[in-house]
Amino acid sequence: MRTRKSLTLFVALLALAAVGACNKGGSTPTAAAKTFYDAAKNKDVAGMKSVMSKDTLSEMEKFAKTESKSVDDFIKEANDSDPPPATFETRNEKIDGDKATVEVSNGKGGWQTFTFIKEDGQWKLKS
Repeated sequence: MRTRKSLTLFVALLALAAVGACNKGGSTPTAAAKTFYDAAKNKDVAGMKSVMSKDTLSEMEKFAKTESKSVDDFIKEANDSDPPPATFETRNEKIDGDKATVEVSNGKGGWQTFTFIKEDGQWKLKS
C-alpha cells in the first residue's frame, strides 16, 4: 500500500535525522535528532514521539488510522521494519528563529536536509 510505504519512508528518514550529538534532547536541532535516534535504537516509541512536532504526530495519526492502528503501533511497526543504521553524522545545522535545518548523512555518501521547529521551548522534528 502506498500509504504504508510513505510512512515507512517517513519514519526511516526521521531515524536518519538522528546523529551523534552530546547535547540533551531538544536543546538544539542536532540534539533533538540524537534523542530521536537513541529512542529508535531502543524501540522507545514514547521517546520518538517526544521529539516529533504536533503537526508531525497529527500526520502520523492519520496514517495510522488508514491502517486501523494506534499511532504507537504504527510507529513501532515502521521502526521495526526499517531500523536506524548504526552510525550517522550531521553537518550544516542552521537555525533561523523557531525554524531550523540539519543535513544528515544517509550513510551512502549522500545528505538529506531535515526540518525542525521550536515548540514549547524544545526543537521538534517536522514532517
